[in-house]
Amino acid sequence: MGVNSYDGTKIDEVGMKYFFGPDSKSHGVTMANALMDMFPDGANVVAIEGTAGHNQTVKINEAFTELLDPNKYVFLDKQDCNFQAELAMTKMTDMLTAYGLSSKGGKIDCIISHDGGMLTGIISALEAAGYQPGDVKIIACGSNKVVYDALKSGHVAGAALDVFE
Repeated sequence: MGVNSYDGTKIDEVGMKYFFGPDSKSHGVTMANALMDMFPDGANVVAIEGTAGHNQTVKINEAFTELLDPNKYVFLDKQDCNFQAELAMTKMTDMLTAYGLSSKGGKIDCIISHDGGMLTGIISALEAAGYQPGDVKIIACGSNKVVYDALKSGHVAGAALDVFE
């Protein structure tokens, strides 16, 4: 039995009979499709990612590479935040300083969050900088109450969820 975040080929490769967890690449596919739906003409994007080399980080970025035209969807910055809200807040603050939000005369059209926990850091950075829900589109993935609450509050515009209650 396995409990983690793998894709179907890995589960087959190791011969697991029972598996509980998300298919990480499907999160990337869902988020890429949401980005293309929200910004059909392209967008400037920043990403708060998990840990470099972690399956979830690798598979989400794999889906983005396969689905997103790099001439239309430009990643201004991607930062590994090791699934830590505090680090995500610091990195998001740096990105806001460097690029600013397009709705306020800057460059960032959309923020991608690879995890609900890091989403709290992103939202904290936005609030500390005086931004309101809806000033920027955020696309997140996860399976926790943070993502659900952020959808309800208007901070998150799209999400790839494992469990939604």
